[in-house]
Amino acid sequence: MKKLFGVILIIAALSGFGPASVDAGEPDMVIVIHFADRDAAYDALRPFRLTYEDVRDTWARALVKPSILPKIEALGFDVEVLWEDAPERARDRREAMGDRWTSYTATVGEMQGLATSYPDIVRLHNIGQTVQNRDIWVMEITDNPDTDEPDEPEVRLVGNIHGDEYMSLELMRLLMQYLTSNYGSDPEVTDLVNSREIWIQPSVNPDGHEIGSRYNANGVDMNRNHGYMWAGGGSGPFSEPELQVFREWSLNRNFTTSLSFHGETTYFNYTWNFSAEDVP
Repeated sequence: MKKLFGVILIIAALSGFGPASVDAGEPDMVIVIHFADRDAAYDALRPFRLTYEDVRDTWARALVKPSILPKIEALGFDVEVLWEDAPERARDRREAMGDRWTSYTATVGEMQGLATSYPDIVRLHNIGQTVQNRDIWVMEITDNPDTDEPDEPEVRLVGNIHGDEYMSLELMRLLMQYLTSNYGSDPEVTDLVNSREIWIQPSVNPDGHEIGSRYNANGVDMNRNHGYMWAGGGSGPFSEPELQVFREWSLNRNFTTSLSFHGETTYFNYTWNFSAEDVP
């Protein structure tokens, strides 16, 4: 189990070093920006509020609006365009993977199957609907699912807030399967389930997952739509129905630990990643 969570922690990377404004009518491009000094480049690029997928010593891969690209090039950066249309990249990737990516409909079916197979430790909760009226499901895994046990810490694990980051949903699927199938036989899993209330939301963004888009069906990057330090994602903080129900569900619980799983990146973000300052 320690190895499983070690892998999860390594992959749990937030896609982007900061909030980004999104124009629903202008699809992102995927570019590589080459530079000699990473810190100086990041300082120069900071006003554009780019979403970075990967950052190395001499280059960074980022999402950028076409209207911003000339401004970056005007600063003297060597820019390579990898994809003219990021949503098209996501669709191509999903088609190339075929049935190795699980649809959200199939994921819900699996969740319902686990609830039926493990009724003593699993409860499903429908917390609301998406822009396109898909139900948003959350799985609760604990030893007494019908009893609120105040002494047990509540854990929130969520994936797929960016719809085209498919691996984040797959990780949540595998974790739900692992915890339920090993309960009662694996001492570590059994202790986790008995001593915690574990809540798993495999997809915050079912619409984006199904249409192959980073954004929800309104064209909003919901990872930039939260209320704290809101900076332009959507028409206002929590403007999107998916995040409204996410907020309501979270406020009704008492989560002591939370992890948001993403994809694309090769780094791990930690507390205060909204700030340029290092955590002490």
